[in-house]
Amino acid sequence: MKRRVWKNPLFLSGLIIIAVFLISSFIYSFLWDNEVRKLYYISVDNVPVESAPISPKLAFPFGTDPLGLDMLGKVIIGAKYTILASFAIGFLRVFIALPFGFLIGIYLQKYKKIFNGAVDSFHYIPMSILAYFLLYPILWEPPEGFSTTMTERFILEGLVLIFLIVPVLSAFLGNEIARVNKEEFISSAKTLGAGRFRIIIKHILPACVKKL
Repeated sequence: MKRRVWKNPLFLSGLIIIAVFLISSFIYSFLWDNEVRKLYYISVDNVPVESAPISPKLAFPFGTDPLGLDMLGKVIIGAKYTILASFAIGFLRVFIALPFGFLIGIYLQKYKKIFNGAVDSFHYIPMSILAYFLLYPILWEPPEGFSTTMTERFILEGLVLIFLIVPVLSAFLGNEIARVNKEEFISSAKTLGAGRFRIIIKHILPACVKKL
């Protein structure tokens, strides 16, 4: 499985792009201390011909924002926060959903249909739209400025993006765990006297690694 992944050109190209952005972001911050270049206007013969936002130029490939800040610099600086936060959110989603998945797939199987029915409604609601409405009051800056700190907004944003997916992911993992729990090797382990905890750790969890 690992060999197939490393030979997959789509996986490798995506990994390289993410790695380039991440490494570039740390190098940029180390060399220039997150300072963003500014260009308020372009003049020819001391006559202004273009003011911010500046359209893309050779020296400013992504142009500038209305305040004259280099968009490429902003993207590179923010890459490390975005990428690392994405990995952290993805990990926490699985970390939190996995115990619920075991609970649903092993201990509460008779309620699995009820839970799946309740979670199915999430499949008809685009999560991006739901996240937008929940995060808008937190992330949209009012005229008087934010009433929360950046750290508080970051934590709230992370919690919303994590817990939006936990019910869906718990149901998915619960169904997968219930399927594995019915396999013959699990029945053999039970016949040989393996306890439920040992079966979960030694048999079910390794069988779900690919899905995780």
